[in-house]
Amino acid sequence: MTRTRTLIVAAAALVVLVVVGAFVFVVPNLRGDDADTAAPPATPTAPTPEPGSIDNGRSGFGTPTVDILGRKVTVPNNPVGSPLPQQPAWERAGCNTAGPVPSPGGVQIQQTVGLPTLVSATDGPTRIEGNVLTGYSRTPQGAALAGWNWIGRLYGPGPVAKDAYDKLNVSTPELDALVDGDSWTGGGFGAATSLPAPEAFRILSCTDDFASVEYAINVPIDDNGQRRTEPVWQVMRAALFHDSGDWRARLDNRSVSATKDVTSIAGFTPWALS
Repeated sequence: MTRTRTLIVAAAALVVLVVVGAFVFVVPNLRGDDADTAAPPATPTAPTPEPGSIDNGRSGFGTPTVDILGRKVTVPNNPVGSPLPQQPAWERAGCNTAGPVPSPGGVQIQQTVGLPTLVSATDGPTRIEGNVLTGYSRTPQGAALAGWNWIGRLYGPGPVAKDAYDKLNVSTPELDALVDGDSWTGGGFGAATSLPAPEAFRILSCTDDFASVEYAINVPIDDNGQRRTEPVWQVMRAALFHDSGDWRARLDNRSVSATKDVTSIAGFTPWALS
């Protein structure tokens, strides 16, 4: 899996994110730490998982925790994550409206394999397929959720990263040829899991089947491990295409990028956290 993940992360240009103080966003081709799944113990009635699967089939939640920003983080009993019951979204501005789009409703930050997952009560995800969450609304909000969760799953252990590549990625012959025949065994990258979920998002452009999304990740610790007195963000960008019935991300240097030490996120939409 080392060669496969090296190629993926190099293509995604995630190497521009830096090591920051108390939480470390480790570039996967430099480290191979075990994933921190931190899920509650099995329930007696839990189904037997398939060999090699991270999805344990369990439902419900354990005791919540908090992230480095002091936000509530729910802990699903299934380390893959837990979709929420969906409710109708209120009437919202679409892609043709100038200015920020509103947040999905009832957003949870969930502690899962890989990076923290964002799950909403209005725009998905709605189901688990393999070891990843899928089923996002065909809206800018659905694209925003799907894009971040795709990034996070690439940092998960082998079965999760493989399913993220197979189910959440736009397939191209060039990229498929690079990873053909590689092994997806092995652990995830535990040090990366300390990175908090983004504080806000921004839709740069979108159509019915496309969205370019930026994510603002609050970095409260400086390079010396000291808490900052003024907010600073890392901004990541992903390009999403509605393909085969769901949002999929394109993995190349034009579609995925990151910018460090951003001091203003005016125009971004904070998540409506529940």
